[in-house]
Amino acid sequence: MSHGEQIREKIPVQTKFGNCILYFTNFVVTLESVTKGLVLELDHESVLSFHPVDKKSLKLTWSENNSIYEMIINYEKSDDIANKFKEIQNDHMDSLRIAGIKIKEKMPKQVEMKKIRVH
Repeated sequence: MSHGEQIREKIPVQTKFGNCILYFTNFVVTLESVTKGLVLELDHESVLSFHPVDKKSLKLTWSENNSIYEMIINYEKSDDIANKFKEIQNDHMDSLRIAGIKIKEKMPKQVEMKKIRVH
């Protein structure tokens, strides 16, 4: 994990890779297979949608290298995961806006340039 990254949710799920752990951190969404290790790591900006398909499955859709991918994730309460993800993603986007404001405040004021005549 990178500096300042925190695991917000750790959820056991089923995917085409078998038993997995779905991690939501304040920076990324990670899927780790119990047998194969790290399967997927997406920053929040790459995730296009994460919504329930039915009561026990969700569809994760993301963009990568100008292509769109999707994966079905099985979990007993798909609405719970979708709501947790929305909350974490909203927090992430809020933190980006706050960081953007802080950076903007720290930027030096523009210096007015004047033409100088050289003799």
